[in-house]
This record gives sequence, structure tokens and C-alpha cells, in this order.
Amino acid sequence: MKREQILARLKARRILWVPALTALALLLSGCPELQGQEVGATLYGTVTDPGGATVPEASVTITNSATGFAVTKKAGPDGSYVVTSLPVGTYTLTVEHPGFEKSVQTGIKLDVFQKALVDVQLRVGAVTTTVEVAAAAPLVETATATVGATITTAQVSELPLNIRRFGTLPLLMPGTVPDRGGFSSNIFGSPFSEDTYASNGLRGSGNNVLIDGVDSKNMFTGGFSIQPSPDAISEFKIQTQSFSAVFGKNGGSTINLVTKSGTNEIHGSGFEFLRNDKLDARNFFDNERPPFKRNQYGGYVGGPIKKNKTFFFGGYEALRKRKGLTSTGLVPTPAMLGGDFSELLTEPDPTTGTVPYRIIDPTTCPDPPFGSTCQAFPDNIIPNPNERIDPVAKKVIPFIPAPNRPGSPNFVVNPRERRNDNQFSARIDHSFGPNDNIYGRYIFAQSVTFTTDQAYTTLPGFGDKIRYRGQNIALSWTHTLSPTILNEFRFGFSRNMDIGTCENCPRAKGFVESFGIANLKALSPEDEGFPYFGLSQGYFGIGDSNYRPVESNDMVEKYNDTLTITKGKHTIATGVDMQPYQSLRDQAPFSPHGQFDFGNLYSNFTVSDFLLGYPGSAGRSVAKRVNYHDGKFLNAFFQDDFRATPNLTINIGLRWEYHQLPTDRRDAGAALFPIPGMPLQTPGNAFLVVPGYAQADQLCQEPRFILDQGLSTERHLVMCSADMKKYGFT
Repeated sequence: MKREQILARLKARRILWVPALTALALLLSGCPELQGQEVGATLYGTVTDPGGATVPEASVTITNSATGFAVTKKAGPDGSYVVTSLPVGTYTLTVEHPGFEKSVQTGIKLDVFQKALVDVQLRVGAVTTTVEVAAAAPLVETATATVGATITTAQVSELPLNIRRFGTLPLLMPGTVPDRGGFSSNIFGSPFSEDTYASNGLRGSGNNVLIDGVDSKNMFTGGFSIQPSPDAISEFKIQTQSFSAVFGKNGGSTINLVTKSGTNEIHGSGFEFLRNDKLDARNFFDNERPPFKRNQYGGYVGGPIKKNKTFFFGGYEALRKRKGLTSTGLVPTPAMLGGDFSELLTEPDPTTGTVPYRIIDPTTCPDPPFGSTCQAFPDNIIPNPNERIDPVAKKVIPFIPAPNRPGSPNFVVNPRERRNDNQFSARIDHSFGPNDNIYGRYIFAQSVTFTTDQAYTTLPGFGDKIRYRGQNIALSWTHTLSPTILNEFRFGFSRNMDIGTCENCPRAKGFVESFGIANLKALSPEDEGFPYFGLSQGYFGIGDSNYRPVESNDMVEKYNDTLTITKGKHTIATGVDMQPYQSLRDQAPFSPHGQFDFGNLYSNFTVSDFLLGYPGSAGRSVAKRVNYHDGKFLNAFFQDDFRATPNLTINIGLRWEYHQLPTDRRDAGAALFPIPGMPLQTPGNAFLVVPGYAQADQLCQEPRFILDQGLSTERHLVMCSADMKKYGFT
């Protein structure tokens, strides 16, 4: 199937699954990976009188101070109240009951996925009398034992962030370190997929990343698929241990990020951040300070479209960077390229063990080239260089630059990097009334990076161009069915695409054949290029070592429905979630124009091995890799937060998860699992999975059990928890 047809099918595949069929499929399946999405906060407490007795059926109203959004509930027979799925923000709590003065508490700050306890004590008196209290933030969250921290708007805006990437902030959490065990960026180094971190001993692919409850995790690396501008972030929470059953998929940490929404007042900001070489110090290895210019600028604004009803927030941010890079290494001297290696001769020094560095004549050695019979070239000079130097090496030598500095390393190259980023985001919130609220959010990010020398390790330098485009969409509808039942449906879509190309690689017809390498011919126009000659011992390679063109295209859809029921002392959340995904990898063959690696196996030195035409290994690949994978995550969850006593909360949850492992749409992949003790003769003697790569786990259950006991001093909290999570491959 042609790549154009594959892309067309990839873009056209948009299946809206019927929620009933989704629920049925989830209940019949098991797991390794998915997460429920809950980004709202919960406010709960007990209404009492001055004597400590509960006040049943009190009217409880919670109002968002910025948008006017209000929710009214009735306290239960035991005086307890619970208000769930509240957007992040600052609230005013109003409690009324006949025979008591009205209580108003202001300044209640609710963070993402926070469960805040606010007890209310009513004074005896007339309802027309109001007692107003400025609330203080709870010091201890007593409703859950989840270990984590919230990064607030102030921290996001005030902490120094390199290139304004919020992805470095998780490193503020205990137990998190920069990821060194897996991929640290996207397959092409996408600027929006950097800053992968490891949590609790797991590599970065074991984390979950949610933006407004929508998955924003790169399917290939496990890092961020897109990073919103700090000016568009309201706050985010990092959870590292003892999750609610609402969350799952991977056993690392979960980042739950909430974007900003508009308010009843118009607020905006504009900015530009400048850094350039005039303010920087010179790198020790630079002959002179390389050029560097970086400008980041943009602006965001939010406000009402209709007060207390409809709000907007959006903006634009850009990055323009021009940077000189530095790479050091070794290149052969002109004398070496002429066959004269006498500069490598050194006098013996018994105190240091230094011995003369001899260049061996491979023609005097047995096969394989080991033993004492090998003879060195006299004075380390190859005689008759016109005859002994390999014809292919002669054609490569003109492309090798001369040293540009004394000593070792003797060559410094300063490639230039040019990068242009653009990011746009917009969000609309609307309230139809007290029972229905919706919002939609869209983020678009684009980046183009051009480097004059690919990988900075090969000569001559060929330009490397990387184009990235990412999109993330979230749609949410919250509907109150009754005073005790609330339902939230969420749809999400995430896409990130990278394309890498070589901008000035030689593609002229017959270029590969011009080197005169036996049996090396271009089978297609993409095979034309500069063969790669890899040198060792610190020397730069020569030729084209990149595998271009290459394309990556990942798309993830999200369908989630969560039902929250408040009944007495129980707050129950149950729901289903489905995440179909598609992944395209279209990559040129590895070394289609040939790769020849030279060590020091034959002549005792990598450069002389190259001149004499003795590669340690050689090869090429002609098979273009086009992988088009489909997969699906399915899960169902049940969570009960039971407030047994005013000081004891029990969290009980259970998740069922199923991961349909990726399969190639063209049945191009399979996996073979041998039966122990039986020979591999035919598929009948082994377990063959077609068209997949592994068998999915049909029964994956993740129980959660947490006890939270607050002591009478109200200063301490005793927590214990037990849970089970499964670790997936992404």
C-alpha cells in the first residue's frame, strides 16, 4: 500500500463509538494501560451548630469568584455535604439554614484534583445576619493519601524556565530525576517533546501526561507530545504514589494539567524574553564566541463574552533562535592523507610505558591479521602512496578539511542552528445554567529547526531539517442529573507529526556510483547520497550518516464518561474510558548509500585502515520501513471515598484495564513465542501472533485501598495505602 493511501486512511479514520458498546467492551476486558480523567476539585465538610451537633438539610452554595459559576447543594441528614467536579479557582462558600445566621467563607482556593475539607459552624440567629470569614487553605489534605504536589500559577510564572518549558517543573518533586534510561525527546528531538523525567525508579515512558484530562503523551518516547505556554497554564498536579482508581495506565507518576479559562474581567499579558551572545561567556573550546540570538514573544488575553455565562481565553507565542554550535574532534593531517604517519612515532619511555606507535602493513599479516609476523611500514610512511592508497579513499580525501587548531582535538566545527516555533491556543467556556456546563480547548504548535551540520559528527556537513506539528483538543460536557448525581463526558484528540529531511545532501543521479565502490548502486532516487565512512579513535566520520527522509505521525483519540454519585457519607465515581490510537513510521532504509566503518584492526590506526581500504565492517539496507500500527486502550473504574468518621476516610477503588497491543494494518508484523521444550519447525509447534507483536493480557485488575486517619490535634495525618499497578511499554 502506498504511503499516500496510508496517510489518507489515517486521517479518515474517525470512529465515534457508542458509549453503551464501549461500556460493554470494557466490562468484558482486562488491561495493561489507561487512565481515567478527572481534573476537577472536590469540596466537602460538615455543617454543625455551636454545640457541635450536626445541622441537617442546610443549603450549601459554592460560587467561583472569577466567573460567577455557582452550585447549590443540600447537606445530608448527618450535616455532611460534598460538591464535586469544581473547576480550579477561588471560591466563596455560603451556608444557610432557618434559625441560624448565614455563613459566608471567602478565598477558598481549590487546586486540580484536590479534595478540600471545609467544616462550617453556624451561629444561632436570624438568616438575615451574615457572618463572613476569610478562609485559610487547608494545611493537610485529609481525604486521600495520594502523594504529590500542586504547581500553582504563581510558581509556573515566577520560577525560571529554560525556553519557557513547564516540563522541567516535575523535577521539583521528591523521587523525580531527569530520564536517563530511555528516550529523552521525540524521535527527531521535537522541541515540544523534551524534558522527559523518571519517577519512582521508572523511566520516563512510565509516566502519564494529561492536559485538561486529555492524553498528551508521545506514543513513541513516553514524553510530552506538546507543552502549552506557561501563560496558558492555570496549574498542574504531579501525583507519584497511591493514586485513586480514576487514574491508571502506567505505574510512574501522573501529571494533571489544567489550562486557564476566561473570567468576568478582561485580563491580558504581553511579553518578550531576549538572550544573545553579547551576554554570554565564551565556551572553552570555541576559537571565538559563536553567534547566539533567542527571542521569545507573545501575548494572551481572557475575558467574558457574556458575563457569568460565556468566557474566552487564548493567545500566541513564538520563538526565534539563531545559534552557533560547537563540536570538536580529530581530522587527519595533510601528511597523514598523503600516507605519512611519522608524526605518530614517539620515543620509548619506560617510566610511563610509552612505546612507538607503529603503522602495520596488512599485506604482511596472516588472515586474520593477528600475530607477531606483521611488519610495520618503515618510519610509519606508506611507500608508493599512489598505488597503495585505495581508489575510493582518493575520491573521499578532497572532502576532508585540514586541521584548524593545534594540539588535540585539532578541529573545531561551528554548525549553525536556526529554529522557528509558533504556538497558538484558545479555550471557550459556557454555562447553560446550574445543570450544564461545557468547554472546548485547542492547542496548535509548530516548529521548524534547520542545522547546517547533521549530528555535528560527520564531515562535510549536510543540512538537517526537522519539521514538527502538534495538536491537542479537549471537549467536555458536565451535566447534573440530580442534586446527588453528576455526569461528565470528555472527548480528546492529540496528534504529533515529525518530518526529518536532509536539505543539501547530494542526490544527483549516479553520485553513489561515482565513488567506484563495487556493487553499490542506487536503487531509487532516495538511495543517492554520500556513502558514510566512519572513523574511530576520536576522528570525525565522513559522509552522510543520517537516515532521511523519515516521518512519524501519531494520533490518539479519547472518549471518557464519569458518573459521580454522592450518597450519605459515600462519594462514588465510576466510569469507562476508551483510547484508540494510530501510529505511522515511514523511514528511509538504514545507510541506503552504503556505510563503511574503519577501526584499527588491520594497520593499527583508523586513518591508515581507511587509506588502505580495509573497513572493519560494511553494509547497506535497501528495505524502506513503513509501519502503520493500530491499537486501543480500554478501561473501567470504580472509586468509593467513604468518610466513616469526621477523622477517618476510607478510599476503596478497582480498575479493569485492557490494552490491545499494536498491530500493523497491513499484517506486516508477527511475533513468535516458542513452546518450552519443542523445536521451532512450523507455526504448529509454536505460538504465533498475527498480525500483532505480543498477546494482550485479558485480565488486568488494579485494586486500591487507602486509609486516612486525622488525629484530634488536627495537625497530624496518619495514612496507609495498598495498591497494584501494571507497568506498560509506553
